[in-house]
Amino acid sequence: MALKIGLIGAHGRLGKVISAFAPVVPILRATPRGSLMCDVLIDVSTPEALAENLSANLPIVIGTTGHPHFSLIEEASKRLPIFYAANFSLGASLLLRLAQEIAKYFPADIDIIETHHKTKKDKPSGTALYLANRLPNSTVHSIRSALCCGEHTVIFNTPQEKLTLTHQVHNREAFAQGALAAAHFIAMQPPGLYGMDNLFSSK
Repeated sequence: MALKIGLIGAHGRLGKVISAFAPVVPILRATPRGSLMCDVLIDVSTPEALAENLSANLPIVIGTTGHPHFSLIEEASKRLPIFYAANFSLGASLLLRLAQEIAKYFPADIDIIETHHKTKKDKPSGTALYLANRLPNSTVHSIRSALCCGEHTVIFNTPQEKLTLTHQVHNREAFAQGALAAAHFIAMQPPGLYGMDNLFSSK
């Protein structure tokens, strides 16, 4: 039987792309389990709607960033399978893995530069903050540009040399594919908090 995916935020930028990739049920507001007729939810709406969306008591993929109270997600994961990622693209996840590996062997000053479209609400981006939390002594710089869909650069600088990693998203299809893969993964999991590392290890 095909997985029934409910999409909260179907009319947003990412929501429209997800809808084009797979059959989803657009949901305006989350309601208690049973009334939505879905197996799993993808939330790409707004951080402010998180508490209401969690009240549906369904496995959920959270694709919004800038949450002021992440503890709400952690608490809900005790009763629900929750997939949270600051960035759903494969390339961004590999960027983090490579950067962490480099940091082990290449002591350096680390700068993280994130560039996004001018209408992006959170600054720095969730991905940049995620990188910074896992790369000690790093500094984040934010740029807002009209045409950029998303770019993250990690620079390792020493007095002798510089090493640079860059990931650039050409379009939102990269995020949509990752979000749908996450939905199929989380629908089969017990309660807990999951992320891209769990998705990779399941393959």
